[in-house]
Amino acid sequence: MTVICVIMVILSLICFFSTKERVRSDESKKMEGTEGIKGKETNPIEAFKALVTNRYWVIMFFTNFVIFFVVIMISVGNVYYCQYIYGNMEWYSWMANGMSVAQFAIMFITPLLMKKIGKANIYKLGVGFMVVGFLGFSIFADSLPTIVFFNAVKGIGFGMSGAMAMGMIADTITYSRLKSGIDPVGMGNAAISASQKLGLGLGTAVLGWVMAAAGFDANLDLQGLAQPASVITAIEFLYNWLPVIMCGIAFIALILLYDIEKKLPEMEREKE
Repeated sequence: MTVICVIMVILSLICFFSTKERVRSDESKKMEGTEGIKGKETNPIEAFKALVTNRYWVIMFFTNFVIFFVVIMISVGNVYYCQYIYGNMEWYSWMANGMSVAQFAIMFITPLLMKKIGKANIYKLGVGFMVVGFLGFSIFADSLPTIVFFNAVKGIGFGMSGAMAMGMIADTITYSRLKSGIDPVGMGNAAISASQKLGLGLGTAVLGWVMAAAGFDANLDLQGLAQPASVITAIEFLYNWLPVIMCGIAFIALILLYDIEKKLPEMEREKE
């Protein structure tokens, strides 16, 4: 891992220091001279203000945080769930692969769906599938077929939302530019990347904090003793109900507040 990380850092630095912006879109050329754009970067305060006053970008920031937070609950929680809820570690590979196979498979189909129903609708459906998958798993996953089925539903949700995420983020940044005359593309994308890392980091920390507070003690396993009942409750909450709550909030926000696919084309026509 150390060797791989060193190579990654070196390649990233080469990419960063050797990259230069050489291409400008026709739209940016037309808008040169417009207040706040002028073909160059805007100052960070203006860019930040343009982003946080853009509800579509804020929703995508929050949803990306939720998805990566939940990824930790699944990837780490699978082990705890198999060991302490099902008492059968042989089911681990079924749980993990049921989700992964479905996730990668649906990503080959989403480009076809995008042409028919659009990026935003696919993304909303993806988050909806995640809610159904987590909720169904928490209630019905008491046998191997149901475990695989509901994890596959989760995988479909992650695949649909993941395939559309970057395109939708680009739309929200375009919206900021058209609305405010400020192009926060650098900060907008960097902040979304930060939300993903925040989700992964905070997800790991929250899982550890909750398990510790519930009284988890690995030494009990070595002694052949059962974990406290509070640990079982904590695992079920972290793996099932916390993702249901967080994904449910994100889904409601997307359904009620994310209608950029209607507004953006009109704004682009007005700027022509």
